[in-house]
Amino acid sequence: MKTLVKISNKLDAVLRCISAMLMVMFFVIMLLQVILRNLFPAYTLSWADGACRYAFIWATFLGAPLATKSRSQITITFIIDRFGEKTKKIMNVVLTILTSIVLILLIIWGIRAIGVTAPQKADALPISAATIYAAIPVGIALLLFQTVVCTLEDVFSKDEIVYEKEEID
Repeated sequence: MKTLVKISNKLDAVLRCISAMLMVMFFVIMLLQVILRNLFPAYTLSWADGACRYAFIWATFLGAPLATKSRSQITITFIIDRFGEKTKKIMNVVLTILTSIVLILLIIWGIRAIGVTAPQKADALPISAATIYAAIPVGIALLLFQTVVCTLEDVFSKDEIVYEKEEID
């Protein structure tokens, strides 16, 4: 269990760095494109929109495991809050099993999408479309791992499961 948590923490740190680099890349390319478009219309970057789109896609799929690790994804807990701690843990395991099934199906679909898009080129960039679609199974597999590890932490923890709460006005 401790080994899984260590791997999860290292993975979290790596994903934070990669996601931050992708978002910085997104910002810099878009800023450069806006400057060139407004100051030097003859020198716009034809590939900038595609590069930003693909960086954002990858950052999104790599960000989902980060949200899971920090337990900051949206949850509706008004039903779960009515039960005791033992029942909450059981419900958490059941929900993780159901979520894992959906995530496994998404991984399978993502792998199939890579196969279908492998011969295609991405628009505006000289890369295979499979490179972009690879974000789906990679991100979802990482999400699955973090989901399972977080659930195991919750189940084997002596502490109460705490869901981050935010009131909606």
